[in-house]
Amino acid sequence: MAFSSDERAALEELLERGRENGIEGLAIIEREDLREREPNISSACVAALWVPTGAIVNPYGAALAFAENAAVNGVRFAFDTEVTGIAGHAGAWTLDTVKRAACIEDHTQLGCSPDTVDARYIVNAAGAHAGMINALVSTTPVPITPRVGEYHLLDTAYGAAFRSTIFQTPTAAGKGVLVTPTTGGNLMIGPNADLRESLDDVSTKAADLDAIMAAAGKTWEHIPRRGVITNFAGTRASTPGGDFVLGEPDDAPGFYNVAAIDSPGLTAAPAIAADVARFVGQALEAGPRMDFVATRSAPACFRTASDGERARLVAANPAYGHVVCRCEKVTEGEIVDALHSPVPARTVDAVKWRTRAGMGRCQSGFCMPLVAEIIARETGCRLCEVDKGKAGSYLD
Repeated sequence: MAFSSDERAALEELLERGRENGIEGLAIIEREDLREREPNISSACVAALWVPTGAIVNPYGAALAFAENAAVNGVRFAFDTEVTGIAGHAGAWTLDTVKRAACIEDHTQLGCSPDTVDARYIVNAAGAHAGMINALVSTTPVPITPRVGEYHLLDTAYGAAFRSTIFQTPTAAGKGVLVTPTTGGNLMIGPNADLRESLDDVSTKAADLDAIMAAAGKTWEHIPRRGVITNFAGTRASTPGGDFVLGEPDDAPGFYNVAAIDSPGLTAAPAIAADVARFVGQALEAGPRMDFVATRSAPACFRTASDGERARLVAANPAYGHVVCRCEKVTEGEIVDALHSPVPARTVDAVKWRTRAGMGRCQSGFCMPLVAEIIARETGCRLCEVDKGKAGSYLD
């Protein structure tokens, strides 16, 4: 979106850059056509760059799909396991690890089950902690600055207000605050770019959230604040030298960094993964898997299924007829599926991200105890041992 002649000139530059990069269908839309396409967009907008090849995706859904496909093809995961040391050299690495657990009686966090892992090759994709992992093997630093983006999430009742992801004209500070639909039917507003000291600080701040609303008001003049159902934040792993630190450090062959993956990390992830796989495969002289399973079947979704599909699901398993999350119409059958998937969910948050149970207007106010009971039943643990998210995040 452009709000002035100067910003319109910036759109023209983006248009030419996009065409040079081979992006198809780019065009400058004038105010009248823009308002017809997006009636709720600000009347102060004079023009916008239309990018018809742009799209949205469910980020954790995409990651889960890749992970389940990997598991089906033989990948083994070690969750809640921290790397505390790395020794060795290319072809003969040894990783010291500790599996995190918690004491049920007093709810304290404990480190237990130390173990070692031998590896011929290491790929460091540790997100905000990638710099710390790199420092275990290399003297070439990868400094990571945690830059937090905070968001507002609106109820699905307002999801039809916009059909497109709406950016304001970018500045030197980044793409700025946007308004975007989600694959779940919500609208999302944000983010900011708040520098934090802690790599794990994903708290939200009232002043920051108010500032985001004020900035988004330039795009959407009458934001229904009562439609906000939750706020959240995520960390972008920024580095002073520019993003996307990819490849082996000079002093650590056999160790491949996938670090400082700032925006647009999710968009670039499949291409980055293909390059990493190609590089590591050549280094290990690994041939293609002839029995590789290239597809992953999506789990059942009662909310979006047709009446006929719902009837077939319930006939095959009556648990699909038991709605657990009323807001999002998530059934017991879907939750059980998530708990027994190739990469099984084990926490309330994991179930939420996979099935949307708890993502609705009441934000788990009704369904959380029911989800916890199902987790305990299906995994054989005690109800008091069910975590909300990370190990030790007990519900009681």
